[in-house]
Amino acid sequence: MIKLYYAPFSCSMAIHIVLELVWADYEAIKVKPWSDEYKQIAPKWSVPAMIDTENTLWVMTQIPALLKYIAKKYNPEMIWENTLEWEYILNNALAFINSDLHTSFNSAYWAAKFTTKTDEDSLNSIKEAAQKRIERQIWFLEEMLQWKEYLIWNKLTVADIYAFVVSNWANSILPNKLNNFPNILKLHEKI
Repeated sequence: MIKLYYAPFSCSMAIHIVLELVWADYEAIKVKPWSDEYKQIAPKWSVPAMIDTENTLWVMTQIPALLKYIAKKYNPEMIWENTLEWEYILNNALAFINSDLHTSFNSAYWAAKFTTKTDEDSLNSIKEAAQKRIERQIWFLEEMLQWKEYLIWNKLTVADIYAFVVSNWANSILPNKLNNFPNILKLHEKI
């Protein structure tokens, strides 16, 4: 059985969706990130955290690794690693979503962590810069979906689920939400 430690509205939603899609036997445990109690489970405090009680006794983290682990265990079609080329394309998509798109939201949600200043103007300046970075990364995702149904040709993979969750956050930050991104909106409709 999989134990998924999650926080609502966080990136752990991608893991939750994939667990549902592959009909995994799992237990979802809501946690409060950065709490002392959660630190006992996941010392890095990262959400999501996961334990596979059938195979491992340690806490697993890092979304791309978790997504691939679940897919490989329950439904290898969702990672589609038939060739070295396919593996690269999937890993490239997951790396972009994790390293570029996902992290671009950090300063928008937690502006105070990116400065020693506490005045409203400084915090607003950081949020404004974050909006520009988010929009730039969302445009890259939009282009990755051009002429395709999914990120990796016409096959739903774990990368699409992760992209869905992270790009959805733009609806709470960008002035026009995702309205200027028809390819991403099509992906959202499918998922």
